Amino acid sequence: MRMEASLIILTGGESRRMGREKGLMSVGGKPLIRSITEELRPLFSETIIVSRHGQYGNWNDYADRVVSDPEPYRGKGPLAGLLAGIQSSTSPRLFLTAGDMPFVSSDLASYLMSRLHSPYQAVIPSVKSRIHPLFAAYHADCARDVELLLQQESYRMMDLFSRIPHKILSSEEWEELVDPVVGLMNMNSPGDWQDAERLAQQFSKKHKKK
Repeated sequence: MRMEASLIILTGGESRRMGREKGLMSVGGKPLIRSITEELRPLFSETIIVSRHGQYGNWNDYADRVVSDPEPYRGKGPLAGLLAGIQSSTSPRLFLTAGDMPFVSSDLASYLMSRLHSPYQAVIPSVKSRIHPLFAAYHADCARDVELLLQQESYRMMDLFSRIPHKILSSEEWEELVDPVVGLMNMNSPGDWQDAERLAQQFSKKHKKK
């Protein structure tokens, strides 16, 4: 069932190790951005892609709107992307995902959103004590603290959680929905891409056997 909430997809990072736009790289025979939107977009009332300067081609086929980071904070990382998403969203409830995650889970996204209620302004999954703020639920009430951090040139997502009420959900709470390691995998290097391709081939073989 579609919820009144916005899906925010962060794309167009520097991709220093990969050397190219990760969202357009193919895993399992399709671009990452297509895999992400096919899995998550049906859950949400709108989809917004945040892309620096709109580079790396046109994302309009995959979103209702494509926006850039706010001008003073352009290129300042995920916090700037989150702020752009909040400012352009028509809903106070948002789900943020990185654009380099090949095996995102709609079940996990839906579960995280279901836990986003007062007083929490963010609900973040964790695996083995490592939190994953780039696949997490947020409320627009955190916008003030996000912008204050950007004004202070504090660009780490982790710094936000010392300022806002949030809830961390360990993988023990949701591992029946998706394999924690696979579901939160992202691609930062050519080696990660190769690993993702191998996994995609394994999943395809299992599906064919069924």
